[in-house]
Amino acid sequence: GKVLRIDMQAESAKDLERSLEGSGFLEDDTNGANSPPPPSSPPSSPHITSPSNSAVLSLNWLDLSGNALPDKECANILTVVLFSPLCHIESLNLARNAIGKGKAVVQVLERYVHYRVNLNAAQAGDEDGDDQGAHSIYEQYDQTNLSALKSLDLASNGLRQSTTIAILNCINVDVGLSLSSLSIADNALNDRKEFKSVLRSLLARQTGLLELDLSSNYFNSETLSSILFGLLENAELCVLKLENNTPPLTPREEDEINGALM
Repeated sequence: GKVLRIDMQAESAKDLERSLEGSGFLEDDTNGANSPPPPSSPPSSPHITSPSNSAVLSLNWLDLSGNALPDKECANILTVVLFSPLCHIESLNLARNAIGKGKAVVQVLERYVHYRVNLNAAQAGDEDGDDQGAHSIYEQYDQTNLSALKSLDLASNGLRQSTTIAILNCINVDVGLSLSSLSIADNALNDRKEFKSVLRSLLARQTGLLELDLSSNYFNSETLSSILFGLLENAELCVLKLENNTPPLTPREEDEINGALM
C-alpha cells in the first residue's frame, strides 16, 4: 500500500489542510458544523479538486507524528479519514502532536459513531419491514462511507483524562470504530475510576482489537486489575504494551497479564 510520512517543517499544516479541503469534509465549526448532524443528512460525496487531494486520499498509511498539530487540524484530518468514501487510509499516526483537550477530535468521532448507530437502526428497521424511509436515507452512506481505518496512534498528545474517556467511549460503540490497533501511550493517564471502567469495557467488548499500547502512563494495581479482568473476556488481543508504567509492574502482575494474553 501507499505510505506517506509528512514533516510539517517541509510542508506546512495549512498546505496539508488545503490538500484535503477538496474532500468537502473540512467544515468550519463556527456554525455548529462539527455537531452531530440529523439522521436525514448523510455526508455528501467528496469532490477531488487537485492532484494533491487525490494523492492523499489514495494512501493506505499516513504518518503525521511529531508535528505539533493542534486539536482542530488533527480533527480535520480525522474527518477525511473517517468520512470520505475515496479515502482508504488504514493506519493514521497522530502521535506527538498537540490534541490536548481534544474537543474537535472527540466531536468528529462522535459524529462518525452517530452516523453508524443511526445507519444500524435504519437497517434493522428495514429487516423488520419498518421505517423504509429511514433505510433509504442511509443507503448511500452504507455503500460509500465506511471507514477503512484500522490503526490509530494518539500517543504523546497531552490528552486530558476526560478526553481519553470520551474517545474510548466512541470506540466502545459496537457499530462505531472497528480498530485493530490503538495507542494512547504517554498521555499521563491515571487511575480515575471512570477510566478504569471504560478501559475494561474496551477490552471486553472490542474483540477485533489486536494491539493496545498503554505505555508510559500512571496505572496502579487497581487499574491493572481492571485490565486483567477485561483480558479474561477477550481472547483476541495479542499485544498489550505497558512499558514504563509508573509505578513499574511487579513480576506477579506481568505474569498474570502475560498469562491472560496467551
